[in-house]
Amino acid sequence: MPFQSHCAVRGIHDTDPSPHPMKRHRRNPIKDDATCRLAAILMGGLQVVECPAASEFQPLFTYQFNAVREVLRFPRLTEYTKPMVRIMKLPALSWLILSLIGGCVAARAEAGRESPYPLIDDARVCEVRDLTFGMWICWSFSTFTGQEYSKGVKRVDWFNPTGFNPDQWCQTAKEAGMKYILLLTKHHDGFCLWDTATTDRKVTKAPLGKDVVAEVRKACLRHELKLALYFSEPDWSWPNNQDPQRKKQQLEELLTRYGPIEFLWMDTGGIGDGGLNHTETMRWIRKLQPRCAVGFSAMDPQGEIRIGELAAPGPLSDLKAAGWLWEAYTNYTHFSIHEFGYPIIGGREIRRWFYTAPECDELVYPAESIYRDYEGARKHGNLFNLAVAPDRAGRLREIDVKTLKKVGQYIRGELRLPMTQVSHVKATASSIYENDLAGHAPALLFDGRDDTGWGPLVSERTGWVEFELEAPTKVARVVIDEGKLDRIRRFELKARQSEGTWLTLVQGDRIGPRHEYKFPAVTAQVFRLEITEAVQCPGLWEIQWFER
Repeated sequence: MPFQSHCAVRGIHDTDPSPHPMKRHRRNPIKDDATCRLAAILMGGLQVVECPAASEFQPLFTYQFNAVREVLRFPRLTEYTKPMVRIMKLPALSWLILSLIGGCVAARAEAGRESPYPLIDDARVCEVRDLTFGMWICWSFSTFTGQEYSKGVKRVDWFNPTGFNPDQWCQTAKEAGMKYILLLTKHHDGFCLWDTATTDRKVTKAPLGKDVVAEVRKACLRHELKLALYFSEPDWSWPNNQDPQRKKQQLEELLTRYGPIEFLWMDTGGIGDGGLNHTETMRWIRKLQPRCAVGFSAMDPQGEIRIGELAAPGPLSDLKAAGWLWEAYTNYTHFSIHEFGYPIIGGREIRRWFYTAPECDELVYPAESIYRDYEGARKHGNLFNLAVAPDRAGRLREIDVKTLKKVGQYIRGELRLPMTQVSHVKATASSIYENDLAGHAPALLFDGRDDTGWGPLVSERTGWVEFELEAPTKVARVVIDEGKLDRIRRFELKARQSEGTWLTLVQGDRIGPRHEYKFPAVTAQVFRLEITEAVQCPGLWEIQWFER
């Protein structure tokens, strides 16, 4: 399918409804009982429901009400409402009634929803979304302390790189198919990577003696990359982590000295807002750079970007795509961009944001997994920030450079993923080793990694794992990786047919490392691998299904 732009008007974020669009997470609770009942009557075919004053209400009704509300907000109905009309199937008479009195309903539903500051316009939303993929540079005190967080470091000479090379960063980003650099300007420890006038805890007082933000901006210009900035709102060097005036001054320096900033990634760190609330912070940012998009990591979400730390690609309509932060975003309605990111050192599981120790030098997320997330970001119009950590010299690790070049080859079509791999929706199993969902869940069998996998309870010598695909799909080949365990002695691979019976595709004894099995193509949605005999607790690293 050709790529389609996701630059629709604000409020209708994508045209790719989930498999169960009426079961999306509820948003924008309707607290006005009269409005709720009126809208229910206008829907036609729905029973009038009681709407409590609290936020507990029926998700199906709310989804349809919100869809109507969004339609009423925009005059260009033909272009943007076709998907919604398909979903809702409202009777024509309801639309006629809505056209007559909808203004009243919309006004009541929209009460209190206007933004207290200007939001970037839809054309600008498109520009930010089209950035798609960027390199998030995480480089600060933590690079030298060996810890992800470096509270208590007082001497700025602790930060002492000997080979700072922003051109290497930008050249690698360019070769990886990235369009921007997201630069960490200050982490919670308060060490500033620019020549700020607000503190001596800054890089120009360290042995490096250079304004890193300025040098990265120059390198971005040389390599035709955009620049975005990460900024920690709380600061451990401030009293109670707060100093609203210094926060404003630091933001002013960053937004007036270094040219256009594509977006700001504002980190509360679960600590606070630095003494200036997010509404006032947004007003200040808008005054300094009106076109700069902004996202806050939880704690009073504001701005346009929904931050998805350690999250995954997905439509803006799916709250769970925001990962562990999703509950903080339930009642905020002005997001127009979904962001997600994770570190290349260990990915979402091990997640080392900074270069912290030489023993991690060979730990890297696979290029194939990064590329699949890039494709997901492209599909849904997301921002994908891949965190890459320069080492203590100030250069990217060779393994990162190699991996990112390979990602770029996939993006440019110079490499192709091995055959056409089938996507999974969910996986279940007879049991899970030590009930460890984080380390041994069946879903890890298709995460693209050879160091995670599934096994049953340690006492068991048999077990099964079942896979459900997105839809009935033709499958003709499977690759099963047992690694070097060599414990399985008998197994069967089966497909569930439409009448509910199981068709055996493969029978075998030992599997071993990455064994490929071919069979006559079969179309099914549910497949099962049954291990019927093993000499010890069996285990698998990876299973891949292919259409050919």
